[in-house]
Amino acid sequence: MSIAVLLSTRNGARTLSAVLAAHAALRPAAVPHRLIIVDNGSTDATPALLAEVAAAGRPAVEVLREELPGKNRALNRALPLVLDAELVVFTDDDAVPEPDWLQRLWNEAQLRRGYGILGGAILPRWMVPPPSWIQEWRVPLDICYAATATHREGQIDPTKVWGPNMGVRGAVLREGHRFDASIGPDGSPTYPMGSEIEFTSRLARAGHRAWYTPHAVVHHLVRPEQMTEEWVLQRAFRCGRGAAQLRARMLTPHGLRRARLAPGLWLRVAGYGAGAALARHVLPPSRLRFWLEWQSSLMRGKVVGLRPPPVATAAAAAGGSVLEPSGAAAGPAHARTAAGT
Repeated sequence: MSIAVLLSTRNGARTLSAVLAAHAALRPAAVPHRLIIVDNGSTDATPALLAEVAAAGRPAVEVLREELPGKNRALNRALPLVLDAELVVFTDDDAVPEPDWLQRLWNEAQLRRGYGILGGAILPRWMVPPPSWIQEWRVPLDICYAATATHREGQIDPTKVWGPNMGVRGAVLREGHRFDASIGPDGSPTYPMGSEIEFTSRLARAGHRAWYTPHAVVHHLVRPEQMTEEWVLQRAFRCGRGAAQLRARMLTPHGLRRARLAPGLWLRVAGYGAGAALARHVLPPSRLRFWLEWQSSLMRGKVVGLRPPPVATAAAAAGGSVLEPSGAAAGPAHARTAAGT
């Protein structure tokens, strides 16, 4: 029995040092574990940092390289190497684990043998004090920073398990499930969010349940540039785009055309767009103005996401896309806004 920990990084040197230091300080779990990091074409100091850490052996790490951009593609690059593990744990290059994090996840995996997916707590750790408007304007911390503050211990909707702190049993991955390389972080500023939601939705439709524990904790490092209104509204656009894209691929061509031409969609796009434009001119920075701009960004993303999905090809599948036929029954993730990465 063993645990494999996987993470992908792309130009993550600013946060990776703290993450690796925390992994070096992890308390040993009851079984051996290995850490695999996939460098997804980094051009900053990340390759040098990973080479230095690998040479020092603290923590012991195996480093892979995937040049084509895409977090999911990078994770798929590593998955064939860990299919013999009993538990595969996914995390991020800006997620700092508590010392007992892996112990806690492993213990839950032993207690909850009827669950194929495990999620742990994700708490924001602000690298500088956050501006007061993030709280005053009720910025959605789950969508923006993958915070799990509203989660409760127990069985959970699988789409509420997110990338910084997600465990999947090796037996589930041996069924052939892989990440979809057409969604999630890819180095572009407007990528469609919903990487883990797409993956866990498929696992749920395959019959796998999820369990959440608040005791296995990682701290999500929030960088200063992620505390600006521009960044938060861009997150809303990516969220809307991802939610609509996930919905679009579950529709027949006729259903997709109807969704794209739905009067309600365009009324909301126009209404929130006009409201946001007016608010920028007549209102001071406020919760109301932010809410209008958030909704406008979200709706613009949905319009982009409802474009016809790409046809799944053998090449796409090699990149990690394991898509279901159009018109398959939509899981719970497609009925609401995407969160996660």
